[in-house]
Amino acid sequence: MSAAVTAICVLAMWQAGTILSADSDARIAQANASAENSKNEAAKANLRTEQIKASVSWRSLTKEQFEAIKSMSSSFIGRIWIVCGGSDPECQYYGDGFLRAFRAGGADANFMFGMQPNPDQGVIIHTPDTQKNIQITELMRSSGITSFILNPSEPFEGITGRYIGSNPPNPTSDSFVIIPSKKPPTFE
Repeated sequence: MSAAVTAICVLAMWQAGTILSADSDARIAQANASAENSKNEAAKANLRTEQIKASVSWRSLTKEQFEAIKSMSSSFIGRIWIVCGGSDPECQYYGDGFLRAFRAGGADANFMFGMQPNPDQGVIIHTPDTQKNIQITELMRSSGITSFILNPSEPFEGITGRYIGSNPPNPTSDSFVIIPSKKPPTFE
């Protein structure tokens, strides 16, 4: 009788262990799935955080871009005018990076406050020489700066401004780097 009770107890304990092991395995699988879901949600939240940071942060030149602009200073014709929005401090901050880079490269760079169309279009390049426009635009793009050539047939359509100094800009002999304003952030 004692052997039968012991066998029944061992069988019951084995069965209970099997049930507990299956329950533990199910709970572990559920916890792992929950952890993976949490990890995915955290990754989505981190991505959104980075997108928000990018949309509200001010633009600035990287060290590599500064050096690239410094080295291409000699490619520009005449004086170089950096045109930025007169009431946009972010645009002026970004433009100041270009101004410092051009001056570091030995260029006669000047600042001009103006109003530009198409916010966040990219840096707009204009020199009196169409081939130079193409060359400079490609150099800008290769350094990671989105840039476009200003339509040479109507070089200053929609752009008005005021310059600093006594010698006004001349579209037929000077170069222009127009820094459009950054679009305001949108939150979805």
